[in-house]
Amino acid sequence: MADKLKLLIAFLILAAGVFAFSYFDQWLQVARVGLILTTVAVAIAVAATSTQGKEAIKFASKAKSEGQKVVWPARPEATQITLIVLAGAIIASLFIWMADSILFKVVYGLILGA
Repeated sequence: MADKLKLLIAFLILAAGVFAFSYFDQWLQVARVGLILTTVAVAIAVAATSTQGKEAIKFASKAKSEGQKVVWPARPEATQITLIVLAGAIIASLFIWMADSILFKVVYGLILGA
């Protein structure tokens, strides 16, 4: 029950921040953005004290450590893969364009009998 109350309070803080952002529209944009960022930070801090929040923090920590274990490709390899994907996308789009043009002419000819 305490966890649900903490999450509800976090949600209400976040909702109040969004409301304040739109209500104080005459304020400077920087102040409004600072207000919303502060309320988001406070809402996250309150939610982090719940069981679900602690589990989310633990999950994010494990995800970060797993991301650091990944062997990322070198720049030349990444460039080569990017160019291959780009070429494949261009070839696929040309094929789809060609098929669309042919089917359009066939269907247009059948409907109008031209």
